[in-house]
Amino acid sequence: VKTDLRADAIETYMRGGQLPAVASGADPARAGAYVRMLASAATDTIDEMRAVKINLAQRRDELQRARAQADAVLAAVQADEREANAADDALRATLAKVKGDLATLVAAEQTRRVVRTEATSTKRVAAKAEKFGPVPGVSAGASNAVNYARAQLGKPYKWAGAGPDSFDCSGLTMMAWRAGGVSLPHSSQAQYSGTTRIPLSSVQPGDLIFYYSDIHHVGIYAGGGQIIAATHTGSFVRTLSMYYSPPIGAGRPG
Repeated sequence: VKTDLRADAIETYMRGGQLPAVASGADPARAGAYVRMLASAATDTIDEMRAVKINLAQRRDELQRARAQADAVLAAVQADEREANAADDALRATLAKVKGDLATLVAAEQTRRVVRTEATSTKRVAAKAEKFGPVPGVSAGASNAVNYARAQLGKPYKWAGAGPDSFDCSGLTMMAWRAGGVSLPHSSQAQYSGTTRIPLSSVQPGDLIFYYSDIHHVGIYAGGGQIIAATHTGSFVRTLSMYYSPPIGAGRPG
């Protein structure tokens, strides 16, 4: 019945407030009962609508709280992201500084090693100078040795190479002096031991110039402050200053 009354109430509202015929008939008792029932149904409808409104308000509050929580989570995530980015930037800056400091230390150590090497070479040369005897004359085959070495310019370096297509340092000087009529071993240390020590100030074309404290490199003096040498893997027979690295001594074959 209440459902029908609600429908009647809605219909009444749509008619602009006019009561249906049953409520406006000649029987006052029946009309009064109808009106009371209609009022009760309207009250129930209002209560239900009020409950719906309260429920909607509660849901709205819940949604607002959920949104506030989501905003708080988003803000926390963004703060963490900013903190992580700042930490990453700081780490990169620290790494760059460490690399720079390391490069500086390496350069300083390399400089110290060069200074020590030069000092050792200077002392070695000074010590050898005290033992120099009369400087022997240049061998007659010196020019042939230099010419042979010059003819190999541009050929690649190869460890243990002794021609004809590639050379290492002592292989080049050995073959050069073979062309000059003098037999030398295929070893820079052995060539150092097998030649006569002469002052660097007295070198002539054909003399051998030795390098490094362990004497692992040798070149042949070509005149004009230049040597011809096969220096290292990836390089080739070339002309360069006899002082491209501090020499530790000179030897004269023959």
